Amino acid sequence: MFSRLPPPTSECSRRPGNVLACVALLIVLSVCARVSVAQGRAIALQDATLFIGTGQVIEHGTVMFQDGEILAVGAEVKPSFLARKISVPGKYITPGLIDAGTTLGLRVAPGANVATARALDAFDPYAADEMRAAWRDGVTAVYLPASTGAGIGGLAAIVRLGRPTESDDFVLAGEAELCATVGGANQPGPLVRVKLVEELRRRFQAAKDYRDAWDDYRDSLKEYEEKLAERAKKDAAAGKPDSGHGPAAKKGADEQKPDEPSADKKEPAKDELKKPTEPAKDRSAELLLRVLDGELRLRVEAHDPADILNVLDLAEEFGVALVLEGATGAHLVAERLAHRDVPVEIGRASCRERVYHPV
Repeated sequence: MFSRLPPPTSECSRRPGNVLACVALLIVLSVCARVSVAQGRAIALQDATLFIGTGQVIEHGTVMFQDGEILAVGAEVKPSFLARKISVPGKYITPGLIDAGTTLGLRVAPGANVATARALDAFDPYAADEMRAAWRDGVTAVYLPASTGAGIGGLAAIVRLGRPTESDDFVLAGEAELCATVGGANQPGPLVRVKLVEELRRRFQAAKDYRDAWDDYRDSLKEYEEKLAERAKKDAAAGKPDSGHGPAAKKGADEQKPDEPSADKKEPAKDELKKPTEPAKDRSAELLLRVLDGELRLRVEAHDPADILNVLDLAEEFGVALVLEGATGAHLVAERLAHRDVPVEIGRASCRERVYHPV
């Protein structure tokens, strides 16, 4: 914001020191204005090979951006007159990379066989040093697995690496997939791995039984309410008092004499209606039902070909969408994987797990 200079008749014009101070102020303001304009200039990276997210490759292309926003991409982009032009022949420009499996920013390991655990809850969005190291490698988003040594690990997340805000806009998917491990880095014995697959099968079957129990409860509750309504209509038509579920019954109980036997102590009538019991809530089973319903994919780390086939059979049995992680023996069952069209993430199996360290 520019300050108004004093008029010539002011004290500034009478003293040489004040005149020099005013001139210095003008110079500083002029430099600040130029810096402000420079910071807002568009930048054009020219003569690069561009890899577009759609798979298209553009040779000798240009990417123009300003204030963190991409303005134009292509071979025919003509930068504006004021844009800063930087020629980068032989360089490659891609969209931000997504690391398909890293522990970047994860501070707590999920609990074993806890389906409701979330990797997002263990993520530190202020891990600035690790994020800067990832940015230097071109990584702008990461997939955070909720993996454990064995069994169900919890819900994975996908986050954007950037400065967090109160709106949590860095979260791309807070509940991306349900993670499980059959054979991880510390590969257990074959019998243990078979038991882990069977435990997965048992958990999914228990989730189906949980749904059936709730369906039966809702049907029984509906039948119970219909019978109550029907009995109330019959009692009203016959001029009988309330059958024990209305205000009249409550009033009669309040007026009962002390020496009279309580109605609660009487033998229940054969035609007395009994309200069905509501099943207990199970959050883990409800989450597994989201996998069975296709809302979430099941991501399983398995390496041995026999384990991979067992996991494929399980996914086919319950009709779940499957992603394999690791799968170092996948080439031995490649035809089966191709037939089922199962995605395989092999990054963490073919090299050491990527952990970003400050540079």
